[in-house]
Amino acid sequence: MFTYRRHLTTLAAAVTLALGAANTSAAPLPFQIDPSALVTGGSTFTATDIAGPSNALIFQTAPGVQFEQGYLQFSLFSNAGTDVPNATSRLVKTGDLGAGPTTYNLYANFSATVTGLNGFGGNQTGNIAAGDFQFTVLADVGSSNVFSPANVNGTPPTITGTANDIVLAQGVSLAGSAGFQGTSGAPIFSMLSTFIICNGTPGSGVLGADVVAAPNCGTFDATAYFVAPSPFYQFNFTSTTAGSGQNATLCDSPLPCATLNGIVVDVNFVPEPGTLALLGAGLFSLGFGWRSRKMRT
Repeated sequence: MFTYRRHLTTLAAAVTLALGAANTSAAPLPFQIDPSALVTGGSTFTATDIAGPSNALIFQTAPGVQFEQGYLQFSLFSNAGTDVPNATSRLVKTGDLGAGPTTYNLYANFSATVTGLNGFGGNQTGNIAAGDFQFTVLADVGSSNVFSPANVNGTPPTITGTANDIVLAQGVSLAGSAGFQGTSGAPIFSMLSTFIICNGTPGSGVLGADVVAAPNCGTFDATAYFVAPSPFYQFNFTSTTAGSGQNATLCDSPLPCATLNGIVVDVNFVPEPGTLALLGAGLFSLGFGWRSRKMRT
């Protein structure tokens, strides 16, 4: 998930998905969403990816340690490279359900601790340990959210108008890496995370086939929104922007920091928790996960 202007260019929120490293290689797995759980007139659609721009603030809190926090606005659902039509999904933009010109009233907020990074120069890769990255996915059902980016005085990005927002899911990192590209200094990252879907019981959700604690969840049953597969997949966050030094701006805070704007993050989906445990934290490739799942089948 600090003031560096450059972040998710497509789901993202590098969610501070921290800026990290390797992109996934194989075709992502399909999932289904039923927007009628939130809006009138929506119909179930299939997608393989979610993407959108993010904004975050990164602080160098100690030698080799950075803390990042920010938000990711979901601006695109796609199915094997083809955009999901608004007319089908009813996840329409401004003028209907959109909270902004390129959002779908869905967003995530996140924070992350990255070790192994000193400053904001290129050619650096750090690690994100299990539990050091946290995110929450919400729906702005009232179209009232206002997103304010981080600024150079060291103020993190903020979201106001959230009183009616509904928590859909939350999760934490299983393993990941983050850093900065060599030439541009743009953020890079790869993050494998749990994805706990709220089940309608406050403080509770489903992780794969298991009911687990989910402190951020309320009374909305998001299993009616994330309908398939069941159990649902985990999240794989990957930075998909080519990046530019203009995306990162150093700030004037007493602590070394930078703001990250406009980075696009892509969210793919990977096998459910039991499968992930077998694969191990080092297996970030969606292709490897898919092949392993197929072999077990």
